[in-house]
Amino acid sequence: YHEILTPNYSVGCKRRIYDKAWFPSLRDRRVTLTTLALTKVEENSLTLSPGPKTHASERMAGTVDVPADVIVLANGFAVHNWFHPLKVIGRDKTTLQEAFETRGGPQLYRATALDGFPNLFILFGPNSFTGHSSVILGLENQINHAIKLMRPVLRGDVTTIEVKRDATLAYTKQIQKDLNNMVWNSSHCSSWYKNGNGKNFVSYPYSMIWHTLQFWFPTWAHWNVEFTQQGEARRWRKRRARMLLFLIIGFITLIAKFRSIRSLRLIMLSIRSLQLVK
Repeated sequence: YHEILTPNYSVGCKRRIYDKAWFPSLRDRRVTLTTLALTKVEENSLTLSPGPKTHASERMAGTVDVPADVIVLANGFAVHNWFHPLKVIGRDKTTLQEAFETRGGPQLYRATALDGFPNLFILFGPNSFTGHSSVILGLENQINHAIKLMRPVLRGDVTTIEVKRDATLAYTKQIQKDLNNMVWNSSHCSSWYKNGNGKNFVSYPYSMIWHTLQFWFPTWAHWNVEFTQQGEARRWRKRRARMLLFLIIGFITLIAKFRSIRSLRLIMLSIRSLQLVK
């Protein structure tokens, strides 16, 4: 199996196998590794034939019938049909899937929210994690981010909070642009990271340190917020408190500056007095 197992793509393009039993298992007489395509399944057998992804060393193998008592289907992940069969309907009576289709694929602002779907926050959305770092840390970051945005709604200060369309499109555009420089989007291999159009809506192209910082501080300018009367009152009180604080700080700064100037003048007068005495 040396030819089949030797990759012709960069490390990380496909999910790496961290299992010390993988290679020894291939020496078992009961194991046969093949790249032939499955073409037919019958009651007690299945048929394999050369296909478009068959390795060059097996293309002349012809059709092979394999007796089978049990067939286990484990040919990868279907990750691009997000949230199926869950049907989430937005403000304009559009489902999430319909919104994704009109934009060329699944996309969420910071993998958690979409314009047109107010008060909706999602975990483990498109382009959530790196694939080689902690998923738990990423989920905690998304939860913290969502809670900070939901807290005004839960407190009764806000009726709806919705990410802006421009913010969603800009975020997705930047993500896809940076992914083109990553090994996951390499043209030398196919993987379940990419959809049929070669777009990667699975991977996150930055470090988890940046992920934590990005999700820890919500960018409120990217959100449309509708306040209740209670929320407007609380907002006004906070503004007055900030203004008062700035005035106090400014007043203290002026006093300190005035005292510094006065002290400097006294020092200069003392120096002049010493010069006159001399």
